[in-house]
Formats: sequence, structure tokens, C-alpha cells
Amino acid sequence: MKRLFTFVGFLILFMSQVQLKAQNVENYLAQIIVNGYGKDYVTDYMQPLANTLEMGLSGAMYHRGYTKGFPRFDVGISSVYVPLPNEAKSFMSPNNMTISGVSVGQKDVPTVFGSSDVQYDAAIPGTNQDFFALPLLQVNLGLLANLEATARFATTDVDYLGKLTVYGGGVKYGLSELLPIGLPFVDFSVQADYHKFILGDFIDAGTFNMNFQVSGSVPVLPIDIYGGVGYDQSSMTIKTNALDVPVPIGDVILNGENKLHFNLGASVTLTMLNIHAAYNVGKYNYFSGGIMVVL
Repeated sequence: MKRLFTFVGFLILFMSQVQLKAQNVENYLAQIIVNGYGKDYVTDYMQPLANTLEMGLSGAMYHRGYTKGFPRFDVGISSVYVPLPNEAKSFMSPNNMTISGVSVGQKDVPTVFGSSDVQYDAAIPGTNQDFFALPLLQVNLGLLANLEATARFATTDVDYLGKLTVYGGGVKYGLSELLPIGLPFVDFSVQADYHKFILGDFIDAGTFNMNFQVSGSVPVLPIDIYGGVGYDQSSMTIKTNALDVPVPIGDVILNGENKLHFNLGASVTLTMLNIHAAYNVGKYNYFSGGIMVVL
């Protein structure tokens, strides 16, 4: 319970910002191209962002295994908090690095999330991030025939990045009534969702997720335990023609590497307020959660 409220405090603190600031990613991408490092370097440098978006945009989509009936709905803030592991902060350069003009061969260099300090000539710094957070406005609306729709949105001007916009949604279908034998206090659903991520005019990403959800209520207490398994698929396009470089190298397309993820969490509803948080296991392990007004 203490960790749940700690995560809620994080949501309140970061609901108006995305933690991908501190450095100018657009300029760093331009430097990679001007230095002649090519598409392989761009791909390795930006792959951790593609992986994080694949998980983050589909994270915190649900906190219960049942669907609401029309016209009931939830509205609030949902978010993910992804602690970035060491593997997301460096990669082996496909190009030979130099120190004072002397070649030292291929070396570990920062990714987009890596260190802003570099030790090699013309190496590209990272943004020096320890985590990635993505708060979204979310609405869940109950429909007819065991269906529920979700819509999510966020937009902000991020320092040194330009305008960031995220929008998406999904459809959820309740399975509990289809079971030949009902299980007391337990509900099941399936859900599919799609999200779009746009950063300035040089990054465009889309993510698709399908998941199976289950939740069980704790008798007497206003607590649900929920969990599920999801399949992720995503693509991120870096448009080098939109960068300030003399000779663009065309679009660089990256696919997320996560694919399957699992989660387990707890949801507490007090009158019209719901607070929920979950731990997710995937390519990078992360936290998700939200604060909702329940009607």
C-alpha cells in the first residue's frame, strides 16, 4: 500500500511533463548524420526510445477485468514510469571512434538516454535520463453489449524537443458472461488499442497492443487485484529530411523489441475516486498506474 501511494505522488508531480528533456535530441540526430555515421548509428542510438514507447503507450490501459455499462465512465490521469536499465543507455558503435584523432576502434557510446559526457572525438551525447515517464488524460466509457471504449491524449512543449503529442484509444470486450460457469468475484476481458506519438516534425511512432485481462475483488474491502498479458507491436519513423542537415539519409524506421509483457497490480476505489498501480515485466520492467474519477 505504501508503494501504491508513492506511485500516486509521482503521478501528481509529473502529470504535466514528460521526462525526455534536458538535452536537444533533434540536434543530436543531426550531428549523427553530419558526422557521416549513417543509419545504423541512428538506429542503435534511438532504439531504446522505440522500445520505451512500445511499452509506455500501451501501459496503464486498464485496472479491472470487467467492462462498464453505458453510460458509466472513468476519467483521470494514467501514466507509466520506466526506470531505464544500463542496456538502454549505451551501445557498441558501428563506427570506429577516435581520441585526439587516433582510432581506438569500436567502443560503447551513449544512446538517446545515455550519458551527456563523451570521451571520444565527435561522439554523440545522450540526454542523461534515468527514467521515462508519460502521463496521459484517459477516459473509459461503458458501451452496450459488454463493450467499453478508451480514449487517451497528451500534448506539451518539451524543453529542447518541441511539441510532443500523443493520442490513441482502444476497445475492450468483457468475457465473463460467456463462461459456462461464472466465477464469483473474478472477471475477464480482452482489449485492443492503438496510439500515435509525434515529436516535432521529425519523429512519428505508432503502437498496437492486444491484451487479456483478469481481476478479482477482495470481499468486504474496496480493493481489486488485477493483471494480464499483452502483445505489443510498434514502429517509429525518424524523418531525417526534417532535420537541419545538408544531406538527409531518408527515413529511418525502428521497430520496438518488447512484444510480450505481463503485469500485476492493485486497484482501490473509495466512493468516486479510484487509485491503481501495477508492476509490468517486459523488455524493460516498469510501473504503471492512474488516478480516476469513477462514475
